[in-house]
Amino acid sequence: MSLHVEAAAVIVCALLPALAQAENSPSITRAQVGHELLVLEQHGYQPNRDDYPVTLEQARQAIAQQRSDTNVYGLPAGRHPG
Repeated sequence: MSLHVEAAAVIVCALLPALAQAENSPSITRAQVGHELLVLEQHGYQPNRDDYPVTLEQARQAIAQQRSDTNVYGLPAGRHPG
């Protein structure tokens, strides 16, 4: 029985560093978070309200709609520079 316990302890010790690794997703800076919050607030997000999930989702939808209404030049859809 102690052999099984020792084997389990060795396996756990071998796997521990892999489990402790930080996530490999790209880092985001404080400035990027601040900018995202500013854009959300400009589109109606109010983080101090009790219904923040609703206002957050509405702001995200407004941003997505605005992005779909503009072309690659930043102009309203259907217009081209020049």
